[in-house]
Amino acid sequence: MWATQILCGNAILGYSVVFLQAAGFSELQSFDLNISLSACYIIGGIVCWFLFPHFGRATIYMAGNAGMFVLLIAIGGLGFSKDTKAQTAIGILFVLSTLINMITIGPACYPIVSETPSGKLRYKTISIGRFVYNLTGIFSNSVTPRMMSPTAWNWGAKAAFFYAGTNLLCNIWCWFRSVFVLPSTYLTYG
Repeated sequence: MWATQILCGNAILGYSVVFLQAAGFSELQSFDLNISLSACYIIGGIVCWFLFPHFGRATIYMAGNAGMFVLLIAIGGLGFSKDTKAQTAIGILFVLSTLINMITIGPACYPIVSETPSGKLRYKTISIGRFVYNLTGIFSNSVTPRMMSPTAWNWGAKAAFFYAGTNLLCNIWCWFRSVFVLPSTYLTYG
C-alpha cells in the first residue's frame, strides 16, 4: 500500500516545479502553480474527512488510483503538444491529480495499512511495508529526475506515461487484494 503511494504518480508531485518547467511553464508560472498544489493538501484532507464515513477505505483508495491513472494518461498525451493551451491543460490536470491524490490515496493508505495485518504480525508487516516504501522512494528519486532533466532523458510531461503504467499495476494488485484476500466487510466499512 505504501509503495503504491509513490508508484501511483505521486513521485511526479514531488518534482512539481521541475515537472511543470519540463512541460513548458516558466519559472514564475511553475512556482505559482506549485502554491496551488500545496493548497490541495489542505483541501484534500478536509474533503477526505467527509468521504471516509460514507465509502469504504479500499473503495476510496482504488477510485483514487483509477482517477490518477486517467489523469496521468491525459498529461502524458498532452506532453506531445507544444501548444500553450496544452501546457495550460497539463497544469490544470496536474492540480486535479494532486487533489485526487490528497483526497484518496494519501490519507486512505494509513488506515488500510494498520487494519490489514493480524494483531500478532502488525508491527512486522508494517515494518516490512515501510521498508518497501523506502526502497520504492530510492528508485523513484533516482529515476524521476532523469526523466525530467533536459540533459538526461528529457521526457517532460511524457514521464506521466511511466507512472501511469506503474499506477495500473498497483491498481490491479489492489483490486485482486481487495477481492480475494481482504474480508468482504472491509470494502463496505467507512
